[in-house]
Amino acid sequence: MNIVVSSNENYIKPLEVMLLSLFKYNRGCNIFLLYSDITCKSLNKLENIIQLNKGTFNPILVNKNLFEKFPDIGRISKEAYYRLLVTELLPQNVNRALYLDTDILIRGNLQDLYNMNLDGNLIATVIDKMCDNENEVHLERIRLYRPYHYVNSGVLLFDLSSMRENINVNDIFKIITEKKFNICRSRCFKSIF
Repeated sequence: MNIVVSSNENYIKPLEVMLLSLFKYNRGCNIFLLYSDITCKSLNKLENIIQLNKGTFNPILVNKNLFEKFPDIGRISKEAYYRLLVTELLPQNVNRALYLDTDILIRGNLQDLYNMNLDGNLIATVIDKMCDNENEVHLERIRLYRPYHYVNSGVLLFDLSSMRENINVNDIFKIITEKKFNICRSRCFKSIF
């Protein structure tokens, strides 16, 4: 199972907790860490956690200057944008990957989720019921109109093979910079995918 995470030094502790919860139910995962600002000491600690749980560690250094024209998203780090480049950053032989935010806890085996049939879709997301059930005024403010749903961008299953065939990374950059979309907003994913 290929798991993708993105982080910086400020989120190392939550990432460690997430990985420990992941490995409690899912041993032997391939972990791809997208980062631009993590110390060698922290990378070594993450590698030890992953190897102790029979996983493989694949740290991928990302040029943070790629995202300097992207809108500032306040308390969310620029690393949140890195998930948009999974088709470019992960090895070409990786055809499927599950992206997980660093601040979640895994409470079971993810194999069924990981192996689910995407029915030709490029990506599977999780509907965020709490936000999706907010009043229509809020949904209109973020320009999310029915029948679309507010999705949680912290759990994403990617069909990387299909994405590589159908999505141009330059188009993603154009959408984000011209429309000033916030990566944590549902409409950003609707526009791209």
